[in-house]
Amino acid sequence: MVKTLYATLVLPPRNRPNHVTQPPIGMAAIFLFLWLGSVACASASAVPSPTSEPAGNAASTKPLTDWSSAPPDILIAEIRNKLAATKEALALTKTQTDATSSANVATQEEIVEGGVLQQQMVRIYQRQIDNLLKLKSLQQSRSELGREIAKWAGMPNPPPYSIFKLDELREKVRFLEEHSLALSSMNAATEQESGNRNESLKKANEKLRQANELLEGNAGGDTRLIWLRDMEGLRKRYVESRVEVIRIEQRVLDEELAEIRQRLEFTKRQLGEVKGKVSFTPADKEQVRVRLANERQLIQDEMAALGPLAEDSHQAFDVAAAALDQGRKSLPEGDERLANLEFALERSREQAENADIKFQALNWLIDSVRLREKVWELRWPTADGKDPMAVGQGYAMIAKLKMETAPIQKFLDQRLKLTSEQVYDMKKQMFEPASPLLTSHRQQMHDLFADREASYQRLLGGLELSDHLLDLWKQDLDDRHQSESWSAKAQEWWAQVREAGLQLWQFEFFAVEDTIEVEGQPITGKRSVTVGKVATALSILFVGLWVSSKLTRLTEHIAVTRRGIDASSARIARRWVLFLIGVILVMTSFVMVKIPLTVFAFTGGALAIGAGFGMQNLLKNLISGLMLLLERPFRPGDLVEVGGIRGRVIDIGMRSSHFRDGNGIETLIPNSTFVEENVTNWTLSSQSVRIVVKLGVAYDSPVQKLTELLLETAIRHGLVQDKPAPQVLFEDFGSDALQFGLYVWVEIKRDVDWRSIASDLRFMIHKTLSANGIVMAFPQRDIHVDTAQPLQVRLL
Repeated sequence: MVKTLYATLVLPPRNRPNHVTQPPIGMAAIFLFLWLGSVACASASAVPSPTSEPAGNAASTKPLTDWSSAPPDILIAEIRNKLAATKEALALTKTQTDATSSANVATQEEIVEGGVLQQQMVRIYQRQIDNLLKLKSLQQSRSELGREIAKWAGMPNPPPYSIFKLDELREKVRFLEEHSLALSSMNAATEQESGNRNESLKKANEKLRQANELLEGNAGGDTRLIWLRDMEGLRKRYVESRVEVIRIEQRVLDEELAEIRQRLEFTKRQLGEVKGKVSFTPADKEQVRVRLANERQLIQDEMAALGPLAEDSHQAFDVAAAALDQGRKSLPEGDERLANLEFALERSREQAENADIKFQALNWLIDSVRLREKVWELRWPTADGKDPMAVGQGYAMIAKLKMETAPIQKFLDQRLKLTSEQVYDMKKQMFEPASPLLTSHRQQMHDLFADREASYQRLLGGLELSDHLLDLWKQDLDDRHQSESWSAKAQEWWAQVREAGLQLWQFEFFAVEDTIEVEGQPITGKRSVTVGKVATALSILFVGLWVSSKLTRLTEHIAVTRRGIDASSARIARRWVLFLIGVILVMTSFVMVKIPLTVFAFTGGALAIGAGFGMQNLLKNLISGLMLLLERPFRPGDLVEVGGIRGRVIDIGMRSSHFRDGNGIETLIPNSTFVEENVTNWTLSSQSVRIVVKLGVAYDSPVQKLTELLLETAIRHGLVQDKPAPQVLFEDFGSDALQFGLYVWVEIKRDVDWRSIASDLRFMIHKTLSANGIVMAFPQRDIHVDTAQPLQVRLL
């Protein structure tokens, strides 16, 4: 146990044994000399001290200066004194010799702990001195930077500045910002660690006070208590040294962070001076081209050299696989030679895969170089800031390229993470006990995975260069956008709108096969159906329909007013002409924008069949409407009866006709109904119709006089036509009355209902007959009693 503690805390890492099992010879005696030395140097009654210093000093050590603000030189001098005293005490411990075990005041572990603490304090003091020297250097550097900033009056060379200078300053700003962020994170972690160490120092002081109190209560001066008190003092000074070193590191971090921020502000001033005064000359462009061409050539040379190696690795894998197959046939299970063959096959497989990955990585690196070449070519027209369209295209291209590279970078990050886990796992296995053969195999596998990890890291580095170049280009565009005038911003905005509109205009919905003829040979290809083509076709259609509507209305007006054509017929003809023009316009618009008519078949056979069934009734009504237009069985204004509906025709459309009955109810009747069912047109050839008014009079009424009165009444009605003349017919001998019918002809008009005329005639007939004493018959029965025999009366 003692050896393990000593090896862990005292020995340097390279001298620590891999496995400690036995204590070193004389190790306890060496550290026990610490106590004997104090006995020899003090009085006979002195207590051996683990620090080789007076107990009072051990208990009352305090910092001589303020560690948070004292100059580094003063602190260095103080720490060197502590370092010298600690080294002297440690040397004294090592020079003392045997015979201390008889005192029996300290355990072996406590003696070892005292020596370990002193050695660690030596290292801590040395670390404090190194940090203070770094702090002194940083203060000097910051002072020189302040003088440089105070003297700076602008860039040494007049503008315009090279675009490389602009990129250099941007790179520097980015690096300083990342460095500042990292230092801020480190400073926060150091603050937390400082709090933890202060808590440890507080506990160490408490333990030291408690040890002093125990010693004060022991008048006899117990050597064991004195030893424990001195050990607590040593522990307390050790914790103090750790607190002091963290304070010094905080000062170093604060100074470094202050310098970084000062340098960052200075670099931003320089960048502000350069912005807006940059030129991208043809010489700069040629310099970029040559540099990237040389980089691409080096990668291609590396690929050429890698080709034979990759082929050899695959051949080696085939040889290893064949050797393993042969070994499995000839060697027994568990034979070490068989295990060696299996390991060789595994290594050859990974080596072949490494070669493939390297080859693929080099290909992707070439693509990365080409991408950077493309970015520089695109950056060229936007550098002068004269073309607003180029700026809008630049933003769009940056977004597009970042979108293209993001999946590749994500894939490589995942592969790198997996490979790093393989490296870590193999490294852990290397520390596990194993045979020399397995240990060697693990080492070689670790090297192969590490080589693969390096390939992925190199490829990611190439992609990061491309991505960073895109960021620099975007900063160019952002700087220009911030510095340009409102008119320039408006032009740029308009250019972006036009670019977005152009992209939307060229957006493709789908492609349709079409056959074109080139030099007499039919060629089948595909034509795209884009937003622009559809919009153009719809514009042609709508404009054509609008113009056609105006022309057809004008033609209808001329035909009615000057040619005397019936208004309803002209209106129906205009609709049909407009419908045919619409069909022609649809086909013409598709042909003009080069959309093949086969686009209608794009929807698929099942949908086309469904649409056919759905349009069956529509087509039937359209054709029926065309037949009505040609045959003209009725016209608007006619009184027509069809399907149990009687009314006047209001309008005849292409699909249906508009009716209004006597009650003012309007009904749309499909045109196919007029073709499939019987149609009664009351006004087809004439507006005159005959109506009848029937009546019955008593049997004893004067028939001839009744006829004259009925004819006179009909003639007195103003709407009854004279020709044909009214007619009275003696129609039947009814069971209760004599049946007569008055037949008159009337003209059916829009404002006159024939039923109203019949009602008027009935009122007039009733009045006339009443005045002449003619009785309207009513139902009656005559009962005749046979009196030839007496009636029989019975009581029931």
